[in-house]
Amino acid sequence: MGIGDVLLNIRGITKSYGGVTVLKDMDFVLHAGEVHCIVGENGAGKSTFIKALSGAITPDYGDMTVFGKTYKRFKPREPIILGISTIYQDVDLVETLTVADNIFLGREFQRAGLIDMKLQNQKAQEILDSLGISMPADSLVETLSPAQKQNLQIVKALHRESRVLIMDEPTASLGEEESDALVRMIRQLTDRGIGIIYISHYIEEVFEIADTITVLKNGEVTGCYPREDCTHELIIQKMVGRKASLFYRRERFDINPDDVLLELKSVTRAPLVQNVSLNLRRGEILGIGGLVGSGRTEMARVIFGKDWMLGGEIIKEGN
Repeated sequence: MGIGDVLLNIRGITKSYGGVTVLKDMDFVLHAGEVHCIVGENGAGKSTFIKALSGAITPDYGDMTVFGKTYKRFKPREPIILGISTIYQDVDLVETLTVADNIFLGREFQRAGLIDMKLQNQKAQEILDSLGISMPADSLVETLSPAQKQNLQIVKALHRESRVLIMDEPTASLGEEESDALVRMIRQLTDRGIGIIYISHYIEEVFEIADTITVLKNGEVTGCYPREDCTHELIIQKMVGRKASLFYRRERFDINPDDVLLELKSVTRAPLVQNVSLNLRRGEILGIGGLVGSGRTEMARVIFGKDWMLGGEIIKEGN
């Protein structure tokens, strides 16, 4: 199909659980070469829609026209065979196998009943190089960064000759540079005529990457717009049902630098928490940032008392 041709045409998709409708009469169109973003609060119906397209659930009503053929529902493997691949936020890879093994998993190159590792590594490296992905084909997946694992999932989908990619919060665990690299790769894919359904909570990211934006609220489509025809305020209003200016009221609180509620002194729990010191004052919001694996969760578990610290002190209101 050429750029601009209709890849998916979803009409009236509806799904209920126990009398509760979680997706109601949803219409959706995806064109070749388009990034179509779906936004909405938690519980808006985004995951249900993805599951319907990937064959994980069966819609109660509606039609799904894929590459010109109409279906009422998909069997679990059918979307993959048709050329629809879903890349979830949680990495779906075999960590103890190599990059090449994961790309060709289930479709290995064989010789005399054995996997031809040399040929498989060669073919995998050719695919990686063609996409400009710097990643040795013989590397173990467990040694890769979160961004490299996301890229590997995309490579797997392209190896299956997928024409539609569904990407669910792909940048949630990535840093700024890694997210920028992923966006550049997405543009390469759309230039090839691949259609991308992109789920994200990050409004700035949506406006950077989207060609079209569909908004869901309580399982219903509340708007579908070309990116250039909408604003951040409009999208937020359609997501939550009220203007962004009504979300909150900023209050002032004079913080006393000596009024410390919680203090950490050289708190350590190897290997990720090393010599951490901080103060939390009354009325203060203390933000803690870092990439996946940086020790944020491990530090929180120590503060909460879930894990023992191996060194340092935690002082709560002087105790």
